[in-house]
Amino acid sequence: MNANIYQHFRPAERPLIDQLSGVVAQAESEYRPVTTHFLDPRAQYILQTLVGGSAVKVAFSGGYSGAERCRAIVFPDYFSPENADFAITPLTIRYPVKFATLAHRQVLGTLVNSGIERDVLGDIISDGTTWQFMCERGIAAYLQAQVERIGPVKVNLVPATAVIRPQNDWQPMQITIASVRLDAVIAAVFNFSRQRAKEVLSRQYVRVNWSVVDQGDYSVAEYDIISVRRAGRFRITRVAPERTKKGKLRVSGEVIHSRR
Repeated sequence: MNANIYQHFRPAERPLIDQLSGVVAQAESEYRPVTTHFLDPRAQYILQTLVGGSAVKVAFSGGYSGAERCRAIVFPDYFSPENADFAITPLTIRYPVKFATLAHRQVLGTLVNSGIERDVLGDIISDGTTWQFMCERGIAAYLQAQVERIGPVKVNLVPATAVIRPQNDWQPMQITIASVRLDAVIAAVFNFSRQRAKEVLSRQYVRVNWSVVDQGDYSVAEYDIISVRRAGRFRITRVAPERTKKGKLRVSGEVIHSRR
């Protein structure tokens, strides 16, 4: 791996870069397809960058069209990945819909607390009534045996006959800011004062790519997903390389505001 690749990413992302570089190197040296765990959009972007300078290719799938978290297959020219090669199983959560409700955080918390790592799980989706989630095929039977309740609700996990069409609450977002500091971006997206932005950071209400970040000067980047408790979440799709005449940066993406 070219050591200069590190300069294009955050210092904290070095372990991830090393891990994904190992996948690329393995696919090249063994001349065979190599499959990753589920990757968030930022990790997918890093892997695409690494593959761009190699002799292999990469394909992604999250089990349905438009998935956020995806597995990747890094492969040589002779291989053509098909859906089955990603080994993703969608599971439906059966529960008494008329008498109980579920929330994303409850589902995720229960699954992670069942003794598995987050990276073997894909998206958790709902159409407003039905809940499903994607997981690696190898752990589907384990989860079906282990998970009997989500919060106070008794549930059964069954293989999905078809993946539901999830609700799409994402709205286009475009902001103009002086810098890509996390506190400045949060303030602009949610119309917070700078003081309030600092407050949610200090209270550890902010996650960037699913990890808590409490530093206001943390720089966001393309393909980051930022969630702010009680405010919503947003994802960055583009940071324009050129500044406006007033020296501002144009940042594009999508946002979901929390329902109150």
